Amino acid sequence: MSELNKNSSILKYFVLSLFDISYETIKEEYVNAYINKEGTSVFIQLKDTLVPIHITHNCYFSGVFEKEGITYAVLQLSEIYIKDLKLIVKGKYSQLSDLAKSKIVQLSGLDYKRYDPIKRVKFTSPIIAGLFKNPVYRQGLEERLGVILSDKAELIDKLTKEAFIESIIQ
Repeated sequence: MSELNKNSSILKYFVLSLFDISYETIKEEYVNAYINKEGTSVFIQLKDTLVPIHITHNCYFSGVFEKEGITYAVLQLSEIYIKDLKLIVKGKYSQLSDLAKSKIVQLSGLDYKRYDPIKRVKFTSPIIAGLFKNPVYRQGLEERLGVILSDKAELIDKLTKEAFIESIIQ
């Protein structure tokens, strides 16, 4: 329901965090990321054929594949977060486990209740506000969209088909 660049933001900030990867640490090598429809693996498209050491030494790293000259690092998620990744595939972000949400806040690099001493307010990134269904964010979203959202409505759109690796490797 938001204007966030949903595929890029969800994969960069939510999904990579579940693999103990901060986007900030790989942004020089990163082009894009894809998820499989089963919600068990992530494919990181890289700028080069050389896979960075902080990806190959990640405990979730399972290999590399190339298609049409493009290199993808493949990561398999541990059982701990499989349910969370499947919820992301379904667009049920607010239902993620507290452990997953905590990891996202910790590793995403996005603001969460950051205090701005000049304005004397706490600031939270819109995507993190959507993750927690922040009521102030919800109200602003309803005003911008001119609608009243149900309490069950997610505040972040579902991933589109382009977010899935199957759209690339048909």
